[in-house]
Amino acid sequence: MRRARAARGMTSGIRRKAGFLAVAGLLEYVLQLGVPVILVRHLTKQDFGDYRLMWLVAQTGLILFPLFLPQSLFYFLPRAVPGTRPKLVGNTFACLFALGGLSILLLGLMPILPSSIGGLQRHSPFVQMFVGTWILASILDVLPTADGKAEWGACATIGFAIVRAAALAGAAVASGDIGWLLVVMCALAILKVGLAVFYALFAAQERGLGFDGQLVRSQLKYSLPFAMADGFFALRAQVDQWVVAANFSSSAFALISIASVVKLLGNLTRTPLGNALLPNFSSLVGEGNLDDARKLVTKAYLLLGCVLPPLYGLLIATA
Repeated sequence: MRRARAARGMTSGIRRKAGFLAVAGLLEYVLQLGVPVILVRHLTKQDFGDYRLMWLVAQTGLILFPLFLPQSLFYFLPRAVPGTRPKLVGNTFACLFALGGLSILLLGLMPILPSSIGGLQRHSPFVQMFVGTWILASILDVLPTADGKAEWGACATIGFAIVRAAALAGAAVASGDIGWLLVVMCALAILKVGLAVFYALFAAQERGLGFDGQLVRSQLKYSLPFAMADGFFALRAQVDQWVVAANFSSSAFALISIASVVKLLGNLTRTPLGNALLPNFSSLVGEGNLDDARKLVTKAYLLLGCVLPPLYGLLIATA
């Protein structure tokens, strides 16, 4: 009886966390659709195309460089013994900082890239600064939820999404210049890094940042296979955009890239549910409680099956 009550409580907690994260994701999704509507009316075709290209480069950087280290916190933090959480988080910050720096160096090769992609070189060094900082900032998307504070993560997502949309729209309306828009994008990336550091130092379950080389090796050993699998899967969804970017003008690419935003609808449901599920799933597997872990996954799939078909039906009906 006690075990059944605990299972019901865990399921209820997952629903609540998934609900918070889904609402945050929905608002972010709506704002992602709304910002280009404003920008396209205040930027030239060339500038708007360059803006969309910069996001393609940044999103590809998020696939290639973080090496699944932020997501590995879903595995390590729920199982961490007292005193190791700050080291795990600090290790992730340090690795992302180094990987972001590597991305900045590699983006120096932009002049040799084909067509409109190489044209982003005229916006140096802002493109490189934004991509490198955005990679470091990606830890905020995972850290609070992996640490068991999904509500904090949802509030951070909502607050940052509103600030980002307002800042980008305001810069476009006020200046109509891609240069000022890039400055704002870099400032937003720095703000996101600041929020992640603030959480680690003042709001985490075990506050502070540390470093442990042995733990880094364990984290990389765990994350690299997932990084390869997830990277190939995610890049598959971006190949068409890179083909367009390599062979057509930036304004033509902008048209295609806006249509691709619709693909985020599935992630809007899957990602919050997965993020809410993983800490509990990791704890159950760590305790050897495989039966309850399987039941948890089954309930998650049932919930996903009840939510996704109506959403896609609504999308088809309103297309």
